[in-house]
Formats: sequence, structure tokens, C-alpha cells
Amino acid sequence: GAMTMGFMLPARGLPGGLSVGDTVTFSVQETSDGVYRITAIAKVGGTR
Repeated sequence: GAMTMGFMLPARGLPGGLSVGDTVTFSVQETSDGVYRITAIAKVGGTR
């Protein structure tokens, strides 16, 4: 089923040009304190 999970934003913040509903690809890495941080994010294709 569907799920949600919170992630910390990339250290440099989100790249410009992203909007709610955009399709993205991203990479995450677990930090030493067990939090997941987005390490890379990029828009792909079009929007929903």
C-alpha cells in the first residue's frame, strides 16, 4: 500500500524550478543519527 516518509532537505536546499506535482527522481542517505537526507533531486518528464 501507499506510505509517506519524511526526509531532510538537501544541504543546499531544493533546486529552483520544482513545483508541487512535479515528477522527480531523488537519492537519499541515512545520517549517523538515523535521519534520512535527500542528497540529490532532479525533475524528470513533465508534471502530473
